[in-house]
Amino acid sequence: MRTFWGLVLGVLLFFPGTVLLQWITRSLGLYQNLTLTEACLVIIMVLATVFVVQHRSLRAAGAEDQERRGRQAAGSRSRSYGADARPSGRQDSRRDRHQ
Repeated sequence: MRTFWGLVLGVLLFFPGTVLLQWITRSLGLYQNLTLTEACLVIIMVLATVFVVQHRSLRAAGAEDQERRGRQAAGSRSRSYGADARPSGRQDSRRDRHQ
């Protein structure tokens, strides 16, 4: 099903997309004779830019998530060891009350 929707999107980007891009550039006076090849290259560049931006933001979010997981794992390890994990050697006061 993804392949089908990918083909539909590709055809929609190609035919109406290139014609629309040619019309916009001609109307705004940016580029008078935008060929089909140039319009396709512009669409490819825009899609590649979107992909790069999404990929970078996902990598940044993944790195933040990985850091958060690492901090949580480090916190759970120190809590599981109790007084033995403390460098000063002091015991937990809650532990003393129950003993």
